[in-house]
Amino acid sequence: MIRSNPRGWLIVAVIFFTVSFSFAARMSLPVLIPVWETEFNWSRTFLTSGGALIMIVMGCVAPCAGHLLDKFGARYLVSGGTILSGCCVILAALMDSSSSLLSPVWVFIGVYCVLSAVGYGLVSLPVATATITREFEEDRGLATSIGTSGVGGGQVMFIPLIAWAIGFAGWRPTLILFGSLIVAMGILAFFLLPGEPVSTDSKTQTGDAPNSFMAKFAILIRSPVFWLLGGAYFICGFTTAGVVKVHLIPYAASCGFTIITAAWATSFLAGFDMVGICLLYTSDA
Repeated sequence: MIRSNPRGWLIVAVIFFTVSFSFAARMSLPVLIPVWETEFNWSRTFLTSGGALIMIVMGCVAPCAGHLLDKFGARYLVSGGTILSGCCVILAALMDSSSSLLSPVWVFIGVYCVLSAVGYGLVSLPVATATITREFEEDRGLATSIGTSGVGGGQVMFIPLIAWAIGFAGWRPTLILFGSLIVAMGILAFFLLPGEPVSTDSKTQTGDAPNSFMAKFAILIRSPVFWLLGGAYFICGFTTAGVVKVHLIPYAASCGFTIITAAWATSFLAGFDMVGICLLYTSDA
């Protein structure tokens, strides 16, 4: 199977790890909430509002990401988004109450939430799926399931590790190390992902396809399927991604559990997410 399409499976592996790092970076906020509450005297409302802001920015970036994928290909989009989010994680570690340039509130809102969310939006599941499917005629469902299961895989691998590292070395060294790993993954992705724009692929191009972003967006918002899917994802974003995954770790910590224990609970939840994604796609021919 791998021998029949080595390039395709290499891309699956790169997408899996870039998606893993992206979603793990986004999910680092719940692990950091109890720490930042104490160190900066921030309220939980303020911190979790940052989580909501991340999701809003990601949603706004997603249509632009699809257009950029058509124009420039996965290499620049995925590697750029991964490097951007990694740099934002590193900058978050430099928050300093005594510095006006690195003011904690400004860095948290502007860098950790808004700018990093732009990076997360560029490494989104639609981008991952489109990048993988163009490489496969056979085993397309299996390849897509493995690549996109990085959503849960990153949380399974990294969230308990981040929680342990914060307790062992502190949150600043942990974010610097984790952000550096993300940047390294982004650089690696630049050399391994295809650079061809999707719009030049003869398998996907149609003669009357619109080229401008606004023309594509106009078609999108007139589609009933878009609103049905958007409504379903809004509910998922509000409940699972917005309430459970953001609040579970800090709530468990407030109930007396250690952050590591709560992180393992999140990891366990993400593991079922990973299995569910695989089961969803592998039925595809």
